[in-house]
Amino acid sequence: MITFLKSIANDSRLDIIAALMYGEFSVMEIVRILSMGQSRISRHLRILQDSGILKQRREGSRVFYSLDKAGNREMMDVLIRWIKGEKRFEGIQNSVGLVLEQRRLRSQVFFSKMADQWSFLKNRYLDEESLRKVMQEAISKVGVLADLGCGTGETLKVLMGRAEQLIGVDNSPEMLQAAARNLQLVSTRSVDLRLGDLEHLPMRDCEADVLVASLVLHHLARPESVFAEFFRVLRPRGRVVLIEFEEHDDAAACESMGDLWFGFSRRNLKDWMISAGMKSVRAVSVPGGRNRMKLLKVTGIKPFES
Repeated sequence: MITFLKSIANDSRLDIIAALMYGEFSVMEIVRILSMGQSRISRHLRILQDSGILKQRREGSRVFYSLDKAGNREMMDVLIRWIKGEKRFEGIQNSVGLVLEQRRLRSQVFFSKMADQWSFLKNRYLDEESLRKVMQEAISKVGVLADLGCGTGETLKVLMGRAEQLIGVDNSPEMLQAAARNLQLVSTRSVDLRLGDLEHLPMRDCEADVLVASLVLHHLARPESVFAEFFRVLRPRGRVVLIEFEEHDDAAACESMGDLWFGFSRRNLKDWMISAGMKSVRAVSVPGGRNRMKLLKVTGIKPFES
């Protein structure tokens, strides 16, 4: 306890904790959020990590920090409640929002430029035939199926006939235009394509029976934030089928695919599902990756409301 109290007895370290309440950030992002020098930030991060308040995760040359409640859960909960009630930390939330917006813009600009080349880019790291079989085996006939981050519509094309109604959501107008062209070549069946972010889905509460999110989370500014939206738009007993890259260290793949994250661990994906309220959460390896890229399929069910 003494080590914990000593480590938080500093305004700059309290500011770092306040910033990390909103998610995981790299050293340079924390520098931008708090407008401090990198050496100063790094020194405070080391102190907080040594005291068990922070944990780190490495992606290529970048190191990301987040709060670690495992060893000091009760004290961390008290500290976070106090920070939320203090006005002096309100400006940090605004700075965090700017950094997250920079992440989102980076991804949007990439997809605006690459919509016509997206299928070609994916083929470097994905075996589309294997991935198609995984998707078809995971989903039986349902009423309403939504493909979140539908891109150019390949997954919707594969799943035609598996649902009475198909919805595709993407935040890139260029990707949706490519999807409209792509789907018209295959079928005249109506597919509802909607422009919107996964963090704020353009869908009604309890609208879908199945949500598919195939290789989209690693493009999101805050991937953990979308699971509450998944829960909201699913009907009771509805399912999420998530396909994602497993954690890797291939910086070249990230650069060429416009990725914000180097894949995810099974634990993180399962924890995010469970925290949102999903039950029967399972994660398994599936075929479909090329080179060093491995894929995970994570599924969860929305329980009946009590």
